[in-house]
Amino acid sequence: MCGYGDDSKWYWMVRIGNGTVINTPLGLATVTYRQVTENAQTGASVYDRYITIGGKTDNGTVITDNFPPGSSQAAAIPLSNTLLGLLLRDSYPTGINNQLKGANGDPSDRGDSSPYFFSRVFASSNNYVLIYKVNYPQTPTLTTVLSNPYMPQGGTTNITGSLSYPSGLPVLTTVKPVVLQYATTSTGWTLIGNATITSSGTFTFRDWTPPNQLGSITVRGWWNGDPALNLNMVLSGNQTLIEH
Repeated sequence: MCGYGDDSKWYWMVRIGNGTVINTPLGLATVTYRQVTENAQTGASVYDRYITIGGKTDNGTVITDNFPPGSSQAAAIPLSNTLLGLLLRDSYPTGINNQLKGANGDPSDRGDSSPYFFSRVFASSNNYVLIYKVNYPQTPTLTTVLSNPYMPQGGTTNITGSLSYPSGLPVLTTVKPVVLQYATTSTGWTLIGNATITSSGTFTFRDWTPPNQLGSITVRGWWNGDPALNLNMVLSGNQTLIEH
């Protein structure tokens, strides 16, 4: 491998962690990994990560890239969309660091640009031993409100809300939207749409037409967090809409 201590062990960490179940604001998430051999002669492989929530699995995300790209001696290095890859990248020499960011234009390498939730507190003279301190993120407050929660069948309603710090001050960001969803049963959520947070920390999604269904419909919003603001992801309380 490249000579860094964890570079020769990370794939064992992946295998040990295969099938891990994590409690997230969106429900229990099962994380699984798949090894994909790209070159049968050299054995060069990459790993894909899959996340399953509520019985639905995403399309998978590539979590390694081969460095140097195209070389028969390429080593699979974790991308910055993994915690290990992000911390290792923060310690790489400048040459490797620059080439790994989007190497080969890999769209999967879309992790954070720096380890926002970690501060390095010690580095050995050769940078082989690194110790990081965890900067625990704040959990903001997200609200969602239905302008017409009790409505005739076929009507429309606006969904408004706000995102604020634990102190109550508004979160002033337009980078990541609030994702709005609805459910008509106890399992499975359907996308309503994305709402952009304004400079006042509020959002509005206008004229949503609920599914043409009598009875109770559950609506919620979630925000994916922003490490640059030291903010965790957050889920709003469920709102009930009644069509009659």
